Amino acid sequence: FRDADKILEKLLHEVEKLPQAESKNYKHIVNKNLGYVNLFLGYYQDALKYFEEISIFNNDPEAKLYLIILQILLDNDSQAIKLIKEISYIFKLSNKFNGKAIIFWILDLMNFIGEKKLETFIRALQKEEFNYKYEFFYKLGDKIAGSGFFATSKILIDLTLRNTDNDQLSALCFKVLGNIYAFQDKHQLAIQEYHKAIEKDEDLIEAYKNMALCYKNLFDYINASKSIDTAIQIAKKKRFPHDDLLDYKLKIETLFMDKLNFSKIKSQKARDALKSAEQIFFDYNSRKDLPDGFAVPVGYAKALEIILDEEFSSVFKPLLSEYQQRYFKRKLSHDFHVKFGNLFRNKSIMLGNWQIILRTILHQNLNNFDREVQKFLKPLKNKFKKKTIEIVIDAINYISSVRNPLSHTEVVSINKIKDIRKKVIDHLNLIIDLLY
Repeated sequence: FRDADKILEKLLHEVEKLPQAESKNYKHIVNKNLGYVNLFLGYYQDALKYFEEISIFNNDPEAKLYLIILQILLDNDSQAIKLIKEISYIFKLSNKFNGKAIIFWILDLMNFIGEKKLETFIRALQKEEFNYKYEFFYKLGDKIAGSGFFATSKILIDLTLRNTDNDQLSALCFKVLGNIYAFQDKHQLAIQEYHKAIEKDEDLIEAYKNMALCYKNLFDYINASKSIDTAIQIAKKKRFPHDDLLDYKLKIETLFMDKLNFSKIKSQKARDALKSAEQIFFDYNSRKDLPDGFAVPVGYAKALEIILDEEFSSVFKPLLSEYQQRYFKRKLSHDFHVKFGNLFRNKSIMLGNWQIILRTILHQNLNNFDREVQKFLKPLKNKFKKKTIEIVIDAINYISSVRNPLSHTEVVSINKIKDIRKKVIDHLNLIIDLLY
């Protein structure tokens, strides 16, 4: 930024040598960039000088937007409010002013001012009356929600909902509330807000699309597909581009064709792990340029590890306190440490070790092992049927083979990853049906 400042100052000096008619536009551009640079360097008074010059001579709304930031930073809230009133027309929903300029300005507003100072300014601003006040509050609330300023966003959106009778604006506000809940993984609450948005504007495509994403995250692929279908129908009716919606529908249908028996799982930890694995696949399916598709089976492998830890390792818990002291004093065999050591370190047994443990139960005489190893293996053998153990071993064998780190060097097609996921889910569903 300091180098840019020096270069721009030299450039401004050269521009001023040009004839006035020719220099006007160049000077405008250079001054605007000098304003940005000085703002980023923290030279607020210098930045103010450059943006004021543009504002006076060129009547540039974008310059006034940045003057608002500077006046707030310099604790001149009354001047900032005056400027907002002057350019409030650009926040009108139907206004054609450069939308990207407003988005970048809002992001800079948050980055420079911070949430606490922004809240203080909003409290002062809400007492003022000006045109398109609530359109401004909606646009600000919408953009800052995407950056995680949920509390401030909700204040702005609630204020707008209480003070508008415009159905279109209300619908957009409910959509933002839905987005806030969705960002926080509160998908049921998000869906409720999206439904409120649709009641106000039944053609709000974004509400249907975002609702589909929430249903997808809840593993409700039927309603996810219905929501995206409705969005596509509206887009066709309005002759909007909708290739992205068709692509999204295809990805949801891929999940639906090979569906996890998610509803049977009682454990929240296991549900979260499977949800995370499905999201990794969904992201990979959405971005075909990702180099390592084997992150997909790794996600499901972690979920299986959690399921086995909760359902199988529970038989060991009564024994842990009995053997804890001997374990940490290294008075147990190497074989015991390999098989069960993780349990004493509050970790789950890894899939490779489960493979060893379960094969031992099926194919070897337990009396050939140390007494302490026998004591851990026997309750596991007594609790689970041979068929269950065989199904789990088959699942571990397959998932371990496809998540092998050596495979990461391969170039993997999306079709191969889909095939791997289908087989992984077939294995997992068998386990889920047996254990839950």
